[in-house]
Amino acid sequence: MAQISRPVQEGVGAGGGLPAPGPVTPAPGPGPVTPPPVPGPVAPPPVPPPPTPDPVKALAYFLVINGQQAGPFDADGLKARVASGDLVRTSLVWTAGMTAWEEAAKVPDLVQILVSVPPKQQFDAMAYMAGTWQSDPQQMQVPNVGPVTVQGSTTYGRDGSASMYATMDAVMQGYPVRTTLSGTGTFTAKEQTPGKILIAPNMQITVSTQGQPQQTNQESTPFIVSIVDQNTVLSDTGARSYRVAN
Repeated sequence: MAQISRPVQEGVGAGGGLPAPGPVTPAPGPGPVTPPPVPGPVAPPPVPPPPTPDPVKALAYFLVINGQQAGPFDADGLKARVASGDLVRTSLVWTAGMTAWEEAAKVPDLVQILVSVPPKQQFDAMAYMAGTWQSDPQQMQVPNVGPVTVQGSTTYGRDGSASMYATMDAVMQGYPVRTTLSGTGTFTAKEQTPGKILIAPNMQITVSTQGQPQQTNQESTPFIVSIVDQNTVLSDTGARSYRVAN
């Protein structure tokens, strides 16, 4: 039998299979990863300006000092009055806008001023006088005796007790005569005005003169002494006394 030849079809292999594949081109892949630009520094928000302070209120207060109106005083003047003791919590004060005098402790403007300055310490006259005081010799005129020289000492206790001893020297009928005075009792002392102390004794004084019977007198006449320094006073009669013991 004769063999029939088949023509080779284009695109079909001789084995009758699929055509041979051509070269494969790969699909494009992703490019290199590039991060975004680095952000620049972030500027802080602007600082707001400070608030405008409220205007300071100018103080102008009148005070009652020793029963008398005084002032007006500004803030510095009020502080000075606190320091001197003239302005305390119970002091009466007034300023424009108030309907009546009011205690300082009840006025808001003055609350801080009252505590801003320590008040002046109250002078303790009893504590100051406590101790033994020696007087300088003093010349005096005594009725029926004539001129005498008096010198003595007085001891004041913190508890209000008091004692004294003094001598009076005179010349009578050409002869020297000495009289002694000694006494005990109590006293009070208070500041009358700055630098001056009012002393009120209450003492029983025994007077002894040679050749004469003793006499006992009650001494309660107040007198004033002026403070010279911590240990020196001057009496209202001009006699100077010095603290010789505490």
